Amino acid sequence: MGKLPDVERDALSGGLTYETASRWLMFMAEEVDFEGDAALADSYRQRAMAYMRMPKGILHDKNLESEINKWRGNPNEEAN
Repeated sequence: MGKLPDVERDALSGGLTYETASRWLMFMAEEVDFEGDAALADSYRQRAMAYMRMPKGILHDKNLESEINKWRGNPNEEAN
């Protein structure tokens, strides 16, 4: 397993920055690709690339928050 990316949030809304979302999605793509799930890895990569194209933005995605919490060892923590 690679090093877990940091989590950066918007100070006002608490949402994930696009940069954080793209790093996490690329991390998850690498991990699931290593496990042999090429289709899910491609899906994560496509989403990551979309967020990388936009310079600034905030994302509120409960599914991504849930996945981040699982990877960070907080599976029962509610998504923000």
